[in-house]
Amino acid sequence: MTDVAEALGRKVEEIRAWESGDGAPTYPQLEALAYRVYKRPIAIFFFPEPPAEEDPEHSFRTLPSVEIEDLGEVPMSQGKSAEKVVQEIRRKTRRQFSAEEKIRIVLEGLRGEESIAAL
Repeated sequence: MTDVAEALGRKVEEIRAWESGDGAPTYPQLEALAYRVYKRPIAIFFFPEPPAEEDPEHSFRTLPSVEIEDLGEVPMSQGKSAEKVVQEIRRKTRRQFSAEEKIRIVLEGLRGEESIAAL
């Protein structure tokens, strides 16, 4: 209650009175309480009972736990691991080519030849 009182600039006793039903906030105070403090729609304060809160673990947009468990069941024999693929890409993209290799690559692309000697 101390945090709520500080956030609204009110005394703790006044917040206690609101919660016990012995007092009531003004409409602007209720808006501040709903939106700034509790970050909830103002309509919730008019419900006969507080709504059930969703478990935060399940409120994020993720795959259902069954699908997550199935992700780990792909055998390594079906393909390279992601780490190996990343390493291979890094290795191939960092390679320095000599002038002769660059010419060969360009010519292979243009003519489909295997080597410069075949030209």
